[in-house]
Amino acid sequence: MNIACDARALVGRHTGVGTWTTQVMAGLASDPSTEILMGASKPIDLPEKLHLPNVRILPRPRLPLPGSLWLHLLLPAALQQAKADVFIGSLAMVPRRSRIPGIAMVHDLTPKTHPERHTLKTRWTFNPFIKASLKAARAIVVGSEATRTELLEHFPWVAGRLHLIGYGVDQFFSPAVEPEEGEQTRQLFADGRPYILHLGTLEPRKGLLKLVEAWDRLHEITPDAPSLVLAGGEGWDIRPLVDLID
Repeated sequence: MNIACDARALVGRHTGVGTWTTQVMAGLASDPSTEILMGASKPIDLPEKLHLPNVRILPRPRLPLPGSLWLHLLLPAALQQAKADVFIGSLAMVPRRSRIPGIAMVHDLTPKTHPERHTLKTRWTFNPFIKASLKAARAIVVGSEATRTELLEHFPWVAGRLHLIGYGVDQFFSPAVEPEEGEQTRQLFADGRPYILHLGTLEPRKGLLKLVEAWDRLHEITPDAPSLVLAGGEGWDIRPLVDLID
């Protein structure tokens, strides 16, 4: 089987969607009889985990195009030429006029439900296209019950094609084998105290201001509550979060 994937999340700095794309496609590539086709309108920074003989990158346009134009105008022909059997839209988008069955992976609907928490670019590349993408998709996948509920609220007609497949946890996050290892980690990140970890790009849509405020109230009530550790790449509009912590 030839499985194609929207690899735009692997262009430039990788965030959570890039991690999801890497892990899912690496899992599918573990079957040597499967060929993985990664596509994007700009050069892809392919993670080492995907440096496999059955993973290849689709030819990209001679001139870099905006991702949405590439997806809808050029990708359908590229998928046909590569003899793809299925396309995974890792950013919720599938080509509207492609003959290849598409799977739309919807991580959340926040560009639609909370546009103020996104850049103009994200809003312009998501909101005008999401409805058509959901109509075109043969199947729709979400990673959480919250997103499933929200999707059905706004697009109830997707119910028959909607599948909830929870996010996995990398082995890196397994509990420490030896007690000393756990103690070393607590010492490194929280001065030896128990801690609550938030891992993800530090940006408005993650609700981090509310999280910090909630932790601050918890700490007032219970001074020995676990510390709060925020980890992740720096996203846009991070200044309010920095000011709140300071």
